Amino acid sequence: MIRRLAGLLAIAPLLAACGATERLLGGPDDVGPVDPVVVVSPTPEGIRILARSPARPLLLESVAFDDRGRLLVSSIHAAGVFRLDLDGTLTRFTREGDTQGVFGMVSDRERGHLWVTSANTLYDGIEGAGGSALMRLDLATGEIQAVYALPEAGHQLSDLVLGPDGTVFVSDSVGGGIYMLSPGSGRLEHLVDAPARASPQGLVVSDDGRWLIFSNYGTGLHRVVIDTGAIQNVQMPEGRTIRGLDGLARDGNRIIAIHNGSPPGRILALTLSPDWTQVRTLETLFDGAPLSEPTTGFVSGDSFVFIARSQWSDYGQDGQPTTPSPDPALVASINLSESRP
Repeated sequence: MIRRLAGLLAIAPLLAACGATERLLGGPDDVGPVDPVVVVSPTPEGIRILARSPARPLLLESVAFDDRGRLLVSSIHAAGVFRLDLDGTLTRFTREGDTQGVFGMVSDRERGHLWVTSANTLYDGIEGAGGSALMRLDLATGEIQAVYALPEAGHQLSDLVLGPDGTVFVSDSVGGGIYMLSPGSGRLEHLVDAPARASPQGLVVSDDGRWLIFSNYGTGLHRVVIDTGAIQNVQMPEGRTIRGLDGLARDGNRIIAIHNGSPPGRILALTLSPDWTQVRTLETLFDGAPLSEPTTGFVSGDSFVFIARSQWSDYGQDGQPTTPSPDPALVASINLSESRP
């Protein structure tokens, strides 16, 4: 993934639940297809495939819901946000040319916003270089409402998370910083820098807005006191450090983390201490196929919805797809309430 290559070498529930595919997708006047598309046959126990992309280079990074609970996916290679239907139909949500490659996404359904990060990289095929931006879109139409840019070269805004008051926190996976956009502010403010071997990725924020935890790809998890900027390592069980963590999402006092540091990837649940300084327990929720370079996801009700196959494995370090017809990207979900052995 470019964030690893460059640095080292996406919430409150949006729906009450998403146990049934037809309930997960579609709004009140959009029933949608009743039967889910079968992508992997047989689907391994413990994971549900929600949708697949067309078999063409897209390089999907993030997934979110639009204002009616339908799937949106961000494409780095096709430089935009797309609606992905159950039958694999892909339609543009953002206008062509409005964005560069789109990385992180998060829906703010309460305020009607879709926040995305965009950057020009080798992987989007757009001429030029340098600069990255946080963008606010209309969650219903995809129209751009505001742009908050870091125009200098050496930045790539990637993952993001919403605080309880609407503050947006963003990681810069190339520049190594964590930034924030406060409500009513017109610019991004620098919060902290990641430690050595910096490539900050996913973020979560506590319910009271006091603490932020982010994953730094080469060094594990780090806690930030938001008011002061004080930063410390989050201690792992038995002194372990988990490197290679990408997207993070919060499920109560647990972090649902995507680990793609070793193929094909796995989904972890990390239970935090009350002060968020330690991980008390670590549980593997799912690993193995059909995961292939999973990236980011979000929690909605009892489910974790995420990019299970991103197509990163179908790109070379020159930013070009290695095949004109890669296997489809996959969006999947895991039921967080199920007991596991």
